[in-house]
Amino acid sequence: MNQSPSPLSGALTLSSNHFSSFLTALTPDRFREVVHEVECKLRIVNQTLSLLDMQGFDSILDEMLNSITEKTGELLSADRTTIYLLDEARNELYTTVIGNNGRSREIRIPTDQGIAGEVAQTLKPVNIPFDFFDDPRSQQAKQQYEKTGYRTYTMLTLPLLSDKGELVAVIQLINKLSLENSPMDALENRIDYAGFSSSDETIFREFTPCIRLILESSRSFYIAAQRQRAAQALMKATQSLSQSRLDLGETLKRVMTEAKQLMHADRST
Repeated sequence: MNQSPSPLSGALTLSSNHFSSFLTALTPDRFREVVHEVECKLRIVNQTLSLLDMQGFDSILDEMLNSITEKTGELLSADRTTIYLLDEARNELYTTVIGNNGRSREIRIPTDQGIAGEVAQTLKPVNIPFDFFDDPRSQQAKQQYEKTGYRTYTMLTLPLLSDKGELVAVIQLINKLSLENSPMDALENRIDYAGFSSSDETIFREFTPCIRLILESSRSFYIAAQRQRAAQALMKATQSLSQSRLDLGETLKRVMTEAKQLMHADRST
């Protein structure tokens, strides 16, 4: 059953000069529909903005990313999946992982390093079949294998692009699994040695609009949160500078403390 276009979406395509004529042409019932939809949209926007004032904002963002990461891996039968969002300002890819203390921590890599960086630069998928360790780009994975005991057999790394063809994120899927084996079996017995296929890439493209919407929202929330932290740090630093009774050394110490909190760094220079 075909659905009629949203009245709000139609309204948004009109210039401000034609907005009054748009309203004039609406019947009372259609006008109520438009008003109701606008109210719903604004309610969502206000709820989203209110999240910026919540201490649990980071956990909400992590939950969004973790959920879409898990779903993407499930769709393509990958044992492990990582989604790297693009930080255009710093020219880096970043993701969050859960540390040993149960808290999330951020991992960043330059956009010109590793297989994820290669995909970020070329905007083309990289599909490495079994045996991944035979590929010259597997050096880092081999080092991780020695440290953790987790082996990479196959890998598919995909770019996620915006409607304009610009990079939004890089999705990296590791170890294509055979659905015939039990999840309780050892990893080596669950590997689909045929690796990721062109069908997997087709499935990914099919779900790209949904994945992109969630990731673009997540990235927007992340940027908003960073700006809020920057504003808070600037306010605290300004307060320190305004306290004339403090000597210069103490003032600089306070400013550096706020800078460290903002950047989540161990040191600030």
